[in-house]
Amino acid sequence: MDQHTYDALCDLHARVLVLDNERRRLSWCLDALPRPGAILLERADLERRHGQLTEELEALLATIKRLRASVDPESKFL
Repeated sequence: MDQHTYDALCDLHARVLVLDNERRRLSWCLDALPRPGAILLERADLERRHGQLTEELEALLATIKRLRASVDPESKFL
């Protein structure tokens, strides 16, 4: 694997960690809020952001999977 591809994979994995950490933080915030009805706007905003992070994380993981497959089709090294 060339250095450029290796660096790209490392950067993508770092981004996955950041996104996953932020998504977990939002989950904890949502769990700490009273059930729907008390703070509707705050809950809706957190739920929207959580959904966006989930979509971004899924897309990023799919990109990593495709990049790995293009670099190491037989999965011998990655």
